[in-house]
Amino acid sequence: MSRFAERIFFFSFIVFGALNFIRVSPNGLISLAFVLLVLGICILALDALMHRSIFRMPAHWAGYYIFGPWLMLFGALSVSLAWSSPPTITGLSILFEYRPLLLIPVIIGCLLLNHRSPEYVLRWMWISGTIGLAVVYVHRLVPFEGILYPIRPRGSHIIGGMILSLYVALSLWLSLCQPLRSRAAWVSIACALAASVYVVVLDSGRTGYLQIASVWIVYLFFVLPPNRRWIALIGVVLALLTVFTVFELPRQRVGLALHEAQMFFAGEFEPTSVGLRLQWLLIPIQSLFDGYWFGVGAGDYQSAIDHAMQVRPQLFPTDNLHSEFANMTLMLGIPGFLLYAGLFIMPLAVCYRARDRISLSAHCLMVMVMSTLFVSSLFNSALKDFGEKNILMVMVPLAMSLVLSELRSTAGAQHRERSSAVGHT
Repeated sequence: MSRFAERIFFFSFIVFGALNFIRVSPNGLISLAFVLLVLGICILALDALMHRSIFRMPAHWAGYYIFGPWLMLFGALSVSLAWSSPPTITGLSILFEYRPLLLIPVIIGCLLLNHRSPEYVLRWMWISGTIGLAVVYVHRLVPFEGILYPIRPRGSHIIGGMILSLYVALSLWLSLCQPLRSRAAWVSIACALAASVYVVVLDSGRTGYLQIASVWIVYLFFVLPPNRRWIALIGVVLALLTVFTVFELPRQRVGLALHEAQMFFAGEFEPTSVGLRLQWLLIPIQSLFDGYWFGVGAGDYQSAIDHAMQVRPQLFPTDNLHSEFANMTLMLGIPGFLLYAGLFIMPLAVCYRARDRISLSAHCLMVMVMSTLFVSSLFNSALKDFGEKNILMVMVPLAMSLVLSELRSTAGAQHRERSSAVGHT
């Protein structure tokens, strides 16, 4: 495989990831970086086919089923156009929004075809995330006005919570890669704590609270002995309770969420953040009761929502159910819900079965990344929304390719041992 094709792909991928982590780039620049990434993928794929790199290196695909549910879900959305109402362009626009389902496996393949290890890119992402963390803290001290306005931090608190949660996962992974109690490990943990404090104390995104908590719980589960894991879990809960008691903003946000949920269950349909999400959950549930066990199809996503608004006038209009599980259930019914759940179950199953062949740091990073995506999928359209899907197209492939590259290494070593044994007989 030519070094030129590898460098083009790596450059475009690192630029795309860095722009998302730094958070000062406008959406137009990120979209341009995405186009360059697709171009880099095409160049690398064409080069790999010309040199038959894919076929000569079957060990690359050890554990390939880790991303099987992603391709199956994209295929199911494509097939669902067959029972969707015309025009087809409506369904195709939905497919384009869910491009990560197709591109994440493709990017994983590109990362595995390269000679550079995923750790190389992960370290660049950590540097970019550190710059982004510094930017958001400076933004709290200095108003980005006048000439500084173009480089202000961008993205809602939902996107910001996702990015910083993944940065915490990156920092904790990096600490596991360093010698125990080394200065580099402590710096990584300090950065993780700084990002966590920002999300929980200074930011207003409630999903971010749960994402940060999930990342730390996973990390402590991996680094602590079994008899101390429950203590760690209690410690994380107590830490959050302390924050909510001492600091006014998180206390207000959590209290407001509980109040909004109580209003909904009391029969008051109000346009509040939590209330709207609970209202919109009724739409896919009702579609199942109406007999759409295989969903309404990707092309009828919006029309099904509009129809629900007509049947239940008390519901507030939307074009986004703000839950990826709800989106998939509406479009693909029970199979869609199960396939989307498979996005999380399959990587965990692969890592668990191969726990003796992959490093603790790679295993931990995979679970931290997938736990962040899982929490986001409960309360937001993680793959449908613009900001979240971009950062996920960076971190999910990196976490999966790290696991697969280690599986490839152990598979290659086992193959060499068997060949050597045969040669000596």
